[in-house]
Amino acid sequence: MTVVMICFEVHVAKCPIVDYFQSGPVEIVPGLYLGDSVHSSQQEKLRKIGITCLLNVSTTCKNLFEHEFGYMNIPVNDNDSANISSWFGEAIQFIGECFTLYFLA
Repeated sequence: MTVVMICFEVHVAKCPIVDYFQSGPVEIVPGLYLGDSVHSSQQEKLRKIGITCLLNVSTTCKNLFEHEFGYMNIPVNDNDSANISSWFGEAIQFIGECFTLYFLA
């Protein structure tokens, strides 16, 4: 039931406890993965996991496979002053639509 991956630009210096070199995205709840820009650029790995949609939380990451995956962009920078909470409603709606499309297919 894998559907959505939330991807973001990683700044290793800001996240010293994150194991940046792990092999792929992490499933945070069933069907919802968290990954970074490297993970979102690995088309075969995304397919193998079963990802169908990507929530791109970055101003720099490109949507590399728009012909194959659904995308939503949240253009925020990775810093303490970013107002990501203003995007929560739209992000939740996008994730819900992705799950709905998955179950209707």
